[in-house]
Amino acid sequence: MNTQPINPMWFEQLRTVGSMNEYAWLSILKGSINSIADFGCWSSEPYALLWTLDASEIIVVEKELANLDQIVGAKEDLEILMRRIPASMTGREIKFIVADMTSIVKELITNSVDLAFCKNVLYQIYEANKDLSGVQNVVNEMARVVKPGGWVIAVEPKIGAEHENIVQDFFGTKIELPCRVGDPIDISPLFQKVALIRNTFEGAPEWSYCYKKPQMDDASVGHNQ
Repeated sequence: MNTQPINPMWFEQLRTVGSMNEYAWLSILKGSINSIADFGCWSSEPYALLWTLDASEIIVVEKELANLDQIVGAKEDLEILMRRIPASMTGREIKFIVADMTSIVKELITNSVDLAFCKNVLYQIYEANKDLSGVQNVVNEMARVVKPGGWVIAVEPKIGAEHENIVQDFFGTKIELPCRVGDPIDISPLFQKVALIRNTFEGAPEWSYCYKKPQMDDASVGHNQ
């Protein structure tokens, strides 16, 4: 597991692209989330989650080391780095694990984090083989690492949907992104299979899957369905 200090470069980008607003619907969990496992991620996502949830630690799981380049960013002298970090973000950690998330991630301890999160990642797992077995494995792993009373949340609007590629300029870089054309597969049964309890959050994106891991004295946040 590789630990990196928070790179303030991403906070400037967060303000620029409005990523904070994108995750604002999760703020209902603020105060109850200390540690996060982020299964796959997009650029500033780990930093937005840390900030929004006021968490102290986030662990990013990626299959390929190269995928972490966009998150780690340029290395800077630690003294200069610390002067540029907003005071409210000092003392927080971001860790990186390179592992296949469709298998047991040995570095992640069972019942160890408050939130397992992914966004637009499960659809990539599905696209690799056009079946849901790999997706189920990731859901199983997310549920395993979350503490009783913790949360498993996925935002996945594209699974099984027909899509076409579009080109978008992202911070001056041309990249291809899939654009959803049809309706996706409802993967709710995959979460229910591991006995998670579905909830809804006000303002959550369409095709978000918000589940709580049950415990004896369960007091759900949000609204049970």
